[in-house]
Amino acid sequence: MNCGLRYEYFTPMQDTANLMTNIDPATGAILTSTSDGDIYARTLIHPDRNNVAPRLGVAWNPSSNVVVRAGYGIFYQEYDRYGSESQLALNPPQLVDVSLIANSGTDAPPMILRNGFAPVSPANIDKTRVQWRIQDPNQKTPWVQQFSFGPEYQIGSSTVVGLEYVGNLTRNGRKLRNLNQGIVVAPGSVVFPYAQYGFANAYLEQIATDGQANYHSVQARVQRRLSGGLAFTSSFTYGRALGNFLDHLSADGGGESGNFPKNVYDLAADYGPLSIDIRKRFVTSFIYELPVGSGRKRQLSGIAGALASDWNVNGILSISDGRPFSITSTDRVGTGPGRISRANCTGDPLPGGFDQTIDHWFDTTAFAEPTAFTYGTCSPNSVVGPGSKSMNLSLFRSIPFNGRRLELRVESFNTFNWVNWGRPGQSVSNAATFGRISSTQADPRELQFAVKMYF
Repeated sequence: MNCGLRYEYFTPMQDTANLMTNIDPATGAILTSTSDGDIYARTLIHPDRNNVAPRLGVAWNPSSNVVVRAGYGIFYQEYDRYGSESQLALNPPQLVDVSLIANSGTDAPPMILRNGFAPVSPANIDKTRVQWRIQDPNQKTPWVQQFSFGPEYQIGSSTVVGLEYVGNLTRNGRKLRNLNQGIVVAPGSVVFPYAQYGFANAYLEQIATDGQANYHSVQARVQRRLSGGLAFTSSFTYGRALGNFLDHLSADGGGESGNFPKNVYDLAADYGPLSIDIRKRFVTSFIYELPVGSGRKRQLSGIAGALASDWNVNGILSISDGRPFSITSTDRVGTGPGRISRANCTGDPLPGGFDQTIDHWFDTTAFAEPTAFTYGTCSPNSVVGPGSKSMNLSLFRSIPFNGRRLELRVESFNTFNWVNWGRPGQSVSNAATFGRISSTQADPRELQFAVKMYF
């Protein structure tokens, strides 16, 4: 048994010249950092000092061929890579990010280079047109609980069978939101909460730590060490990944785009399958030494021995369920940007007896566009796309000489040329593509020949 306790304190990001700007969500005031005072005065974020991380690992050997292992830990994340989003140094007055666009080709240019840039000062910045990058000053440190439990059983001298329950729970995940998202007070009437502070309907992009995700799985594994010329590892996973956010820059753009909410005032509507929620997945990899060659069952001489000896075969087979995706629609609610717009769900996308084809992957009549000034009723990632399978094989041989080694390789990727279909059209607003698959994922069969010299 191994036990541990770790404490972590992360100072919020600072600027040596104290050029940081944030917006107070309680008052709408524009705040600037100063060198006087505590950490908050310099960073405009209250630090989280509650990051206690226990760890526990247990291994129990009840018999000579059985071991039971379990582990638990809490892990904290200091920063996420969010590009320019949430960088408090990229706000006025140190950076003014505004698009200047002429309404048409007949209009005068909004800026002429020979006149230079207009002087920038707090007095002449239109804060309703600036792109704001702000953070919740009371944010918490994102943290994950990770845990696993299960036995392993040894069969003979070279094979192990294992069964594990593996999971993790993510809390305080960083999620983007429009702090100034409008509120529909009546059909045709939208009120923007920060208009009272002079922001009108400006997009106030804020990172808040209100994301959560849960992953639970059962994982089975059979592993054989190299014995008799054969080694392999086979694993099967059945799992669920649910949550209301995904990392912004690596999020699946075809599913929940980035990690924007549908409605910032109803975050419960964003909880559902994540776009990485693959229910079942099977993977096996192997290496097999063909029984002809030095130190193997058969030795051949002459030309046959020179050509047929010391060859090996290895391969990887992967089969998995499809990934889920959301049914989207044109945004008709009119409450501002920084959201994902989902369709209305009116029925079962896969009713009993439905004939699922690439031209009709789901029942398109089960969805409809929302009416004006309403949010779509569909839950996130409510339809599952096509699964995938692939088989990669390689045949290779090593030829030693003078302390060096020459390796001949013949490799094939997607050996059986299986077609893996892409995601169907997911926008109910585009009738021509909605529900139809018009693309593939991964590549067709590829063959590769290689010669390597090891020295």
